Parts: sequence; C-alpha cells; structure tokens
Amino acid sequence: YIKKDEDIFYAGHAGINDYTDEKWAKNVLISEDTRFAQSGYKFAGAPFAWYRFSAGIKTFAHFSQNADGFGITAFCAESLPGPHEIPGYAHGAFFLPNAASAFRTILDNGATQHFMISDGNLLAALSFFARICGFSFTAIPGVEKQTQQELS
Repeated sequence: YIKKDEDIFYAGHAGINDYTDEKWAKNVLISEDTRFAQSGYKFAGAPFAWYRFSAGIKTFAHFSQNADGFGITAFCAESLPGPHEIPGYAHGAFFLPNAASAFRTILDNGATQHFMISDGNLLAALSFFARICGFSFTAIPGVEKQTQQELS
C-alpha cells in the first residue's frame, strides 16, 4: 500500500525473521494467528511472533531472471518507528522519496514482489555482487544515508 501524498509505503509478509536479536526485541510481540483463528484447524489461532521492522535505513533487493539473464533491482528506504499495524505479519511503514514513481520503475524493470529486506545500505555490495556474477543491477533512487536514529 502506498500513501502517495506522504511517500510512505507499507510492506510486510509472513516469513523468516530473527526474533532473537536483542537489539530489536521490543519490535516482537506475541500475537494470535488471526488468519486461521475461526477455521476448523486443530491449532488455529496459536500464538506466534509478530514483528515490526526496526526504524532506520533498510535495503530492499529483488532477484529475478528474464530473457537476458539474472538481475537485481534494489533501493533503500527509511523504516519508520511506530506501533504494530498489520496483524499477523512482519511489517513496516517505509519512507521512499517519490514512492509511486519508484514502484513504477520497479515494475518496468520486471520486479514485482518478494524483496529481501536488510538493515543498512547494501547497494554498493549488491552492485559489486551483480558485477562479479554477470547480473544486471538497477538501483532505484531512495534514502541512501543513515538516519540520526542509526547513528545514536
């Protein structure tokens, strides 16, 4: 979901996350799995870890294949602090300048969804990795500098 007027987008997905990192422990809550709570499954609604991405610069990278080979599409966005908002999923609210046009460029480049998200700015490392592997690399302009929160 993109809030065009604020250049904020929401992203999230149930997936592998490190819930044990003490640095981000405050971002993990125990929640009921509401997706299946009303189903007939034996353990429907079992508790699980509910994660909100920590504040700071994050690198998003999509790896894909097209007729010309493999490619990486990547950008950096600022994960904003805030409460847990999307029940049942690891999620965050991210600031990305010109978010709507950035996602148009991402789609035009052949990437759709399922981005890897990591702390910090890894664009230089991803560019180097793409070059030595013979992959194409597209960096979408975003938020590349560290925030004040990361520096403290």
